[in-house]
Amino acid sequence: VNLEFNLPNATEIELAVYDLAGRRVALLADGPLSAGRHELVWKADGAPAGVYLVRLNTPGASLTRRVVLER
Repeated sequence: VNLEFNLPNATEIELAVYDLAGRRVALLADGPLSAGRHELVWKADGAPAGVYLVRLNTPGASLTRRVVLER
């Protein structure tokens, strides 16, 4: 699963994937990133089909998007 996002400024981020029960399934990034466009890949090989939440946290904001994984 390709996840794309833009950062207006260089900042610390955490990008993680959660199942609907709130359990973290994957941690894709945890640390500083430069400003600009970024693309990270979630290798969901072992994850069952279903709905997941992808959460991007920065010191100033949090953004959550729903992802449907189909097999």
